[in-house]
Amino acid sequence: MYSKFDNLAYEKRASIINASMQEFTDKGYQLASTNEIVKRAGISKGSLFNYFNNKKDLYLFLIEYGIEVSREIMTEIDFNQTDLLERLKQITVVKLRVIKKYPEVFNFLQGVIAEGSEEVKRDVERITMQFAQESYQKLYENLDYSKFRDDIDIQKAIKTIYWTIEGIGNESKEKIKSNNAESFDIDAPFKEMDDYIKLFQKTFYK
Repeated sequence: MYSKFDNLAYEKRASIINASMQEFTDKGYQLASTNEIVKRAGISKGSLFNYFNNKKDLYLFLIEYGIEVSREIMTEIDFNQTDLLERLKQITVVKLRVIKKYPEVFNFLQGVIAEGSEEVKRDVERITMQFAQESYQKLYENLDYSKFRDDIDIQKAIKTIYWTIEGIGNESKEKIKSNNAESFDIDAPFKEMDDYIKLFQKTFYK
């Protein structure tokens, strides 16, 4: 369907994707301007519509692209690892690597989830719902909860762990967004995560 676009040189293709995601993230679907997109990407408007039929077509393509990038996370996670803490650490580590490589993707997808435009709302739900369900089930399947102490509320412990690790990931994501992604020291959040993992193991595990 998007063969012309797929056949573009990598740099030009990445420029269009990043420019489009930035515009949709900044303004939402309704207010996003294809004039601004082509200006950011350094291409003509005719070129953009040579690859996509209209703004909606471009928007839905970007969602599909974002989901494929997200699936990249899934392929790098060892699902034979049944320890919850180690699984969450893996998820965050891979997520940060992907964010560094594709800095606009996660910001764009967060905006997509909150998008209220009636023109695209039904399509957004159709595309994202299935992936959300399949990814959540995959990420949290086959986990061993037997390591948790018997005298604690496991669900509350899990929430505490998840919020902490998610917070580290979000903080790092903001640093990547506000600075040059290439210069971001990705080892720093990994070390911080390790410290929290050790703390949680002492606190919540037998």
